[in-house]
Amino acid sequence: MKVLAADGVPERFRPWLYRIARNHCLNKLRSAGRRRDAAPLPTELDVAASLTGALSRLENAERAADLARLLDRLSDDERELLRLRYAEDLSRKDIAAVLEVSEQLVKTRLYEAVRKLRLGAE
Repeated sequence: MKVLAADGVPERFRPWLYRIARNHCLNKLRSAGRRRDAAPLPTELDVAASLTGALSRLENAERAADLARLLDRLSDDERELLRLRYAEDLSRKDIAAVLEVSEQLVKTRLYEAVRKLRLGAE
């Protein structure tokens, strides 16, 4: 609704739209209460698994489980930051706009999150 109710379209439309979507989702989570035990959403690996052999599916599932364990060790903020950068392919500047923080802070937090993942994988 906010997108439709806006007076105009900002120059940096994509981060503005992400910020609206993020805030809407956070509001929904707050009002519904957060459930950590909910089933995970389907991923690209789920789709690929249906197209590959049993050994490949097993290997992909193990990799996905390993990554999920590593990501679970990170804070919600760190996971969100990694998702925006690597899954959504937003630039640091766009992430800063979405999260309403400085670009330098995004750079620092990204570095720390990736470092934590690497240390956990060793």
